Amino acid sequence: MTMTVEQFVEQMDADTLVIPAPKCARCKCELQECLTGNRYTEGGYVCSDCYFDELGDVVEKYPIRSFRIRRG
Repeated sequence: MTMTVEQFVEQMDADTLVIPAPKCARCKCELQECLTGNRYTEGGYVCSDCYFDELGDVVEKYPIRSFRIRRG
């Protein structure tokens, strides 16, 4: 059985509506790679804003320092 173009487009629209968009584990916004980012952490997938907010907290807790050279 072959499908017409109209039947194919109708089926594609129905298939895309069934798949829910993934949501950020922290702020529950819809994740879209090009707009919000989609990064995996231990708590699940999060948007870039939540990821860098969490990363900033870690950097504040353990700041990156420059090396000091002691002489003599």
